[in-house]
Amino acid sequence: MVKKLLCFVAVFLCFGCSSTHVLNEIYPREVRYIPAHELNAEKSWDLKTCTSRVEIARRLMGKGFHEVALRQLKEEVKGQGTNSAEILYLIGICEREMGDKHKAKRSFQAALRYDANYAPAYDGLGVVCFLEGYLWQAEKFFKKAVELDPGRADFQNNLGFLYLHKRNFLLAEKRFRRCLSIDPNFTKAINNLGSCLALLAREEEALAVFQEIMSKSEALNNMGVVFEVADQEAKALEYYQKAVRAEPSLTIAQNNLKRFKKIINRTE
Repeated sequence: MVKKLLCFVAVFLCFGCSSTHVLNEIYPREVRYIPAHELNAEKSWDLKTCTSRVEIARRLMGKGFHEVALRQLKEEVKGQGTNSAEILYLIGICEREMGDKHKAKRSFQAALRYDANYAPAYDGLGVVCFLEGYLWQAEKFFKKAVELDPGRADFQNNLGFLYLHKRNFLLAEKRFRRCLSIDPNFTKAINNLGSCLALLAREEEALAVFQEIMSKSEALNNMGVVFEVADQEAKALEYYQKAVRAEPSLTIAQNNLKRFKKIINRTE
């Protein structure tokens, strides 16, 4: 149920480039794959500091250009004859984001053959197993990633999200709070914690958590979504109505309320 509401944290990296010329100078074959407006969208897209294809691949991944990033990583392996757990892991991330979970799993496993203690590869396997519905395997891999690197906020959040999906809300809350103790600005964990508290019937706490990253009316709407996904119709309706009363111009709350009323009417 909760799976419909929330989403997993992937590996988020920053990418930027201020100059088409710079990118063209370093990797001329790749420019045609990236829209010109994207290349010039931010001055932070400066590749002068990039010292390897791996670094440029990370930045490309941060902007969602996983196919282009994958080419860079494979060129690194082919051209330099080098390989590592990091490169294989990044290849796996690209493959997963491009929809090929089978290839991604093999890449993560290959990364672990290079380094059996490479925590990100365990996390990557956990995400793939979760997406495939193998929750017990996903839990095993997420726990291993956390064991190897407990200071990674995203690992804590992913394990917490698995517990949330399994409706083990107390364990989920523990992981989300641990994540936020590492990175207080981890937005997905804040959203996940709010959802968790709502499902624990700690609604005032949930609203307070949601309002750390959104307005009160948006938080009320979020509560409606949480309870709708949890099949708690009365609560969902209550919070959608509260959201519209708090901010009548909030389009998403208006739409949710109208849609949800139609659903209720059809089932009566």
